[in-house]
Amino acid sequence: MYNKIAIQITLVLILILFSFFFYKKYFSQITDLNQKEDSIENNITTEKINKNEKYNVLKDIKYTSKDSTGNIFEISSEEGKINLDEPKLILMKNVKAKIYLSDSSIIDIYSDSAIYNNINHNTNFRKNILLSHDSHRATCEKLDLLFDQNLVNLSEKLVYENDDTKLFADKMQIDLITKNSKILMLNKEKKVKIISK
Repeated sequence: MYNKIAIQITLVLILILFSFFFYKKYFSQITDLNQKEDSIENNITTEKINKNEKYNVLKDIKYTSKDSTGNIFEISSEEGKINLDEPKLILMKNVKAKIYLSDSSIIDIYSDSAIYNNINHNTNFRKNILLSHDSHRATCEKLDLLFDQNLVNLSEKLVYENDDTKLFADKMQIDLITKNSKILMLNKEKKVKIISK
C-alpha cells in the first residue's frame, strides 16, 4: 500500500517538474519577446513625441538618376530618414555619390551628411566633403549639387588641389556641361591663395 502511494507521489512530482520545464522553455520566451516588443514600441513612441516629427528610417539606401544630357548620378548612404511631412527630401548619413559624366569621366563625392531631393535630384552635401575627378581634388564643408542648373557649388574651408597647384578660396563653382570653374573669395579685399607644387 505504501509502495502504491509512493509511486503516485513520484509520478505527480515528475509531472509537475515536466510541466515546469515545459512552461519555462516555451512560454517564458514568448513573455520575454512580448516585453522586448513593448520596450521597442515605447522607445519609438518616445522618439516621435520628443522630436515632434515623424520619419521613416532606411538603411543602406541607393538612388540612381539620369539627366537630359546623359549624366548619371548615383548616391548611397548608410542611413536615410524621410520626413513624412516632406517626403521628397531624404536626410542621409555617411554619403557616397558618383556622377558619371556623358564623356565617360567620373566625379566622386563623399560627405558626412546630405539632403537629397528625390524629385529634382538636387543634393546638399555637408561636413567633411571630398570631391575628386581625375587628378583634381577638393575638400570643403558645404557642396550643393544643382542638377536643374547643371552646377556644383563648393564653399566653406575650400581647398582645391591638382598635380601642380594647391589653392585656398571661399567658393568654387563648376559647370557640369562645360566643366569650366570659377574660383573666388566672398570678401573682395582678400585674394585666392595659390601654392605651386
